[in-house]
Amino acid sequence: MKLRAYHHSWQQVDLTTLPAPANAPAGPELYRQFYIELEQGRGAPDQHWRTTKRTLGEGIAHHVFEQWESRFGRKPRILALAVGLGVAEGVWLEREYDVTLHDCQETSLRTLRERFPQVPVIIADLRTIEIPAKFDIIIILASEYMLSSRELASFLRVAKSSLAEDGRLVLHSVSILSMVRLAKECVKRFMRHREARVFWGWLRTPSELARSAADAGLRVESAYRVGVNGSTTVLRKRWRLLDTRLTLHDESVLLVLRAPDTRF
Repeated sequence: MKLRAYHHSWQQVDLTTLPAPANAPAGPELYRQFYIELEQGRGAPDQHWRTTKRTLGEGIAHHVFEQWESRFGRKPRILALAVGLGVAEGVWLEREYDVTLHDCQETSLRTLRERFPQVPVIIADLRTIEIPAKFDIIIILASEYMLSSRELASFLRVAKSSLAEDGRLVLHSVSILSMVRLAKECVKRFMRHREARVFWGWLRTPSELARSAADAGLRVESAYRVGVNGSTTVLRKRWRLLDTRLTLHDESVLLVLRAPDTRF
């Protein structure tokens, strides 16, 4: 099950003033202009968001990267997709992981590239990306919402083909369609039906994400509920997330995916 999501603003930037496709989710040009707005001080980055992003990076390093490293005796080679400002990804670079960064535009990466000038970077639309090498872990944080079901399955196939032996694909989503969020969206649409908004992407159930992964030939190895305790992001394993069409509260999940023939 999925539902279209619309937004008027993000990080206090008015999205309706930015270039956006008429009948498709926000694309590279909107994101480029959005990050220019932030860079020029016409928005207000949420510091709590930054803090929880960093602790999310720390949690993923612990639950995924360190587990892989312990199993195979070396640090994984990582491709981080659609990184935006790269807050979580900066944590991994600080810990000296071999990370290649990707986004659809360059503006948001400037600060991170100043800190880590040697880091490899790929600039490409997620919908048409060609991954030029094999990686032990390919990870995408909170960016799958912009892809339709067909595009998501196609992207997952491309990512799967770029995994090295024993590789993992990590899919994190904050665009989960729960009962609570469905109710909120219905109320919001009724109350703000005259307000200009941008088609942001899709809300999906965890089972919908798992189904897209299965269509791409991947299976779920681990499923986590991602919660926030104060300013700390907490990952807890929750297999039940995949059992129902609509969860009650779970609005952020992380799936660790692998090919069926991958050894672990």
